[in-house]
This record gives sequence, C-alpha cells and structure tokens, in this order.
Amino acid sequence: MFKEPDKLIDGARDLYEHYEAADRIIDTFEGLEASLVAAIQDGDGDLAKKTLSKVLRRIEDTGRYFSEKDRERKIDAIFRTAYTAMDKAQALEDIRLLIAELDTTSGREIEPFSAFIESDWERGMRNDSEPLGYRFKKFKQLEQRIDGLQPGLHGIVAGTNVGKTAFMVNLAEDLIAANKGIKILFVSLDDHRKRILHYLYALGSGLEINKTYPGRVEGNVFDELSAVRGRIWGLAELGELTVIDSTEVRTVAHIEAQVTKTEANVLFIDGALKLASGAQDKRLAAEAASDGIKRIAEKFDIPVVFSHELRKRTIRGDKVAEPVLEDTKESAQIAYDMTTGFIITPVNESDLEDPYTVRLQLKLKYAKNKDGDFRGTDYLMFHRKYARIEEHIIDDIPGRFFDN
Repeated sequence: MFKEPDKLIDGARDLYEHYEAADRIIDTFEGLEASLVAAIQDGDGDLAKKTLSKVLRRIEDTGRYFSEKDRERKIDAIFRTAYTAMDKAQALEDIRLLIAELDTTSGREIEPFSAFIESDWERGMRNDSEPLGYRFKKFKQLEQRIDGLQPGLHGIVAGTNVGKTAFMVNLAEDLIAANKGIKILFVSLDDHRKRILHYLYALGSGLEINKTYPGRVEGNVFDELSAVRGRIWGLAELGELTVIDSTEVRTVAHIEAQVTKTEANVLFIDGALKLASGAQDKRLAAEAASDGIKRIAEKFDIPVVFSHELRKRTIRGDKVAEPVLEDTKESAQIAYDMTTGFIITPVNESDLEDPYTVRLQLKLKYAKNKDGDFRGTDYLMFHRKYARIEEHIIDDIPGRFFDN
C-alpha cells in the first residue's frame, strides 16, 4: 500500500505541469490505462504519476477543455482512489471509470434505437436459405452449425502443435473463396507472416509447405506455384487479404487502426492474448487483450476469430480429462467474452508425439455457440505437411473414422 498519498498528489500536479519531461511515450488510451493499472499493481508510484499525466494530456489533446481546477480535481480523485483504497481491485475499477469519464470518445453520439431497429431489419432482409453470416465453401458443416460466420468473438482454443494456425488460415482462405469481395485482415502474433504466406501457397497449390519455394520446384509445378502466388498477390492488391505480424502490430489499438485502414469485414488474430497491454500480471494482461478485441468486434460489427492455448491437460485417475473453455491459459474470463468457442483436441493423444503421423485426426468441440443450437463435436482431418484441414463427416460405426 502506498504511503503519504497527499505528497503523491502534489507530485502528480507538479509532474502534470512538466509532462513533456516524461520519457515514456504511449500512444493510446488503452495502453495508457493498462500501464497505469500495471504501475499500481507493481507499487510504482513514479510511473503511475507519469502515466496519469499522459492520460490527462492525451484527453486534453482530443479537444476537450479542462480548467486547472478541474484537472486538479480529477488527479486528486484518481490518486486518492488508487493509493488510499484498501481494495486494490476496486481502486483499479474506479480508475477505469474515471478515465472513461474524461475520455471524449466516450461521449460520442449513439445511434437512436429506432434507427438501429430499421438498419437491423434491412440487414435481415435476405433469402431464408442464406446463412446469417459469411458463407464457407469447404467447411459447410461448420457454416450450418453457426449459421454462417456472424459478427462477434469466435475463439479457437487448443494445445500446442494441434493445428490452431493452420485452421485459422484454412478458414480465412475458405471465406475468401466463398464470399466475393470480402476483406480479410489476418494478424499473426505467433508466427512471422512469411509462414502464413507459405501456408496459403501450400493450400492453393497442393504442395508440401517446405516445397512452396520457387527454387525447390520446376516445370509445371513451378508454373502452378507461380499462378497461386499471382492469385494471392491479386487479393492483396485489391485489399481483400492483408497479413501482418507482431513486427508491425503489438497492441489492440494498432489492430483497430489496421481494421479501419483495410476496411476489413473479418479479422483473424492468431495468438490474440499475446497483445501487449502494459500489465505485468498475466491474468490482467489476458483480460485486457480479450476486452480489447471484443470491443473491436462490437465497434466495427464484424466477426473476430482468434486463437488461444489451453493449459496442460488435466489428468483424472488414469484418463485425460475433457477440456473446457475455462481451461484457457491465464484467465477464464476469455471464455465469457466469446460468442462461439471451439476446442480442438486430437482423437488420439499419442499422435501428437508420433513423428510418422502425417494426418492428424482432430475433434472440434462446440463448447459455446450463441449463433446456433448445436452443442457437440465434429471431426477434422489435418494434413500436416500440406497445412490443409478438412471436415470429416462420420457416422456411428466404430472405427469408421480411421479407415481413411
């Protein structure tokens, strides 16, 4: 707990008058707020004062006028809350509310409910046979289960090396094939975008991933690979496919700016909870990332598909327990933010460690589905060398799934 809060308040006032001397630049309200939270969590009073000063400066820069007295009152309120409250969690919540109060964007005009009803009705005027969301071409069972990919937060949760990234790329490629003119923004926080590009080359050409380099093929195969490269380049030029990675974006605000720039209809974030938030506590950082990408989905009214890792599987007795969404790493809060939540696990756990397994049989569990009434499990086949994942429609005959 901080001591001598009055001195801290005085210091904050002084520092506010000399904000230009602050040596740490943070570009967004989200980053500033997260840094303030982290500073309080770490008990770093100096950093908290600097960060708060930047919050107020950024607010003032947006054009809203604050008198000296008003600024002092806000500083007093925030610091007294942060440094004198016994309940630290409540103090942090009070800070968020105060920042929201000062943020001029929180006072933006809200669409009248009557206008919303009209626009929603117009959007719903479509053929009854059409899905409510974006269509798929090869993932037709998935499309049926969720009535198309609709606006909201769609989580893909799986362990290491199960195929999260490949599934994300397959979904993105399939959406492009099924929806003319759709604009996809794919953000890879796990891998460099070069890997994503070569996944796309493999899917388009049918080649193994490691053979999708022009120097490794010749003749007709080279021509086919070149044609695939040309198609992907064309999509990029038209703005229908944009792939970026962690060398270009690090925060929710960076991604939001890219959604605006690219006018994306669908956003994919592979490794979403690796987004930087300024919070040192892993749980807080994960929750901040989840809150941020949920805001993007709501603000732009688009589907946001993201991946995240499961914790290590729980052993109960001599069996591996079936995972649930709350088994996500760092924070179970992520599960509550999802519109749909998918859990991917191997049919046979031993296949993950088997170097000779070229086709990995997967279970796709619909752990949460607000867009449909299906709660159950479908099956996928993952062709590892080719980055290709396909739906596997099976019946109840034992062993039938493993025949092919």
